Amino acid sequence: QASFGFFDGYDSPFAIAVVLSNALIGLAITAVYKYADAVTKCISSDVTAVLLCIVSSAFFELTPSLTMWCGVVVVCFAVHEYTAASAPPPSAPKPPPLG
Repeated sequence: QASFGFFDGYDSPFAIAVVLSNALIGLAITAVYKYADAVTKCISSDVTAVLLCIVSSAFFELTPSLTMWCGVVVVCFAVHEYTAASAPPPSAPKPPPLG
């Protein structure tokens, strides 16, 4: 028999904040999939990772490595290329069939 239950430890405000944060992230991802597409979700995840690397380096004493900065540059370049790409031109209307 275990001496603690499933909800043991949820009396901490930090634990409740983590649960609520994950719930809000899930709702945000659902909204992205509903109103945008999977590529937009991937790009937003990549931009979030870049921002976390920069914030962690500035405020939480993360020692940045060359590999990390190469990843940041690659993500920024990929996001720039995707957002700068123009949409394909619309196709010409098909003529009506003869006969």
